Amino acid sequence: MTILPTLKFSRTRTEVLGDLDMRKAPDFSRVSLGGAWELDYWTHELGVSHGELMRIIGRVGNSLTAVRKELGLAETTSRKSG
Repeated sequence: MTILPTLKFSRTRTEVLGDLDMRKAPDFSRVSLGGAWELDYWTHELGVSHGELMRIIGRVGNSLTAVRKELGLAETTSRKSG
């Protein structure tokens, strides 16, 4: 007969629940560049280069409305809801 070791968890329930709180829907009203995938997403979505996007954000901030206005694009994005 094999005796399995007792598993001990180093994380508390509060820490786990805190991680779940981090899984909120992204805020698409802001051009967030927190991760490499976000830079790729926004350059593709807006049809600009990485450098151009960085310059625009430096000029007008990271509000999607302001960035789209600077680029002369319509208010809505190509993302489909639902």
